[in-house]
Amino acid sequence: MSKIIIGLGTGRSGTQSLASLLNIPHQGRIYDWHGKDRIDFEFLEKNGGDVGNYYLNYVPQITEWFGVENVLFVCVFRDRKSTIDSFKNILKESGVNPFEKNFLPKITGKDSSEQIDKYYDQYYEISKSYEEKFSNFKIFSLEELNSPTRIKWFIGPWKYNAPTEIKSYCKIFS
Repeated sequence: MSKIIIGLGTGRSGTQSLASLLNIPHQGRIYDWHGKDRIDFEFLEKNGGDVGNYYLNYVPQITEWFGVENVLFVCVFRDRKSTIDSFKNILKESGVNPFEKNFLPKITGKDSSEQIDKYYDQYYEISKSYEEKFSNFKIFSLEELNSPTRIKWFIGPWKYNAPTEIKSYCKIFS
């Protein structure tokens, strides 16, 4: 079995840069199947992993499916204010509330601004609990993508379907 790397982050947090750094897709391949989410395990194995915010909901199931020794979760975070401001700018430009269109988990709030605040806080609260519970789950700051020594140390000399060398440079968006 190939080694799998799952990239995580709220979105607007550096997940696209993380996918580029790890040279894995950024597709979040989870489907609605008869009212239940379905993880595309075959896609994950074929591509050496994937990046998507929704995988956070399935860390225990993915770990059980592949085994703790065969899957790593690399979660990236960007500072709260920058992430939330970026979400709000995208929301303003697109006019689409991602919480109403099932792009993000169901979060209640008086408005989209409050929903985004809650989403960020809940996402990283869950991430921190997984980092404490699972040895194959680590959280990295957005800044660490530019000098990924700690990320390389965590991933180690894994052999997986993606190229064995991690890119040394990753452009961080503003």
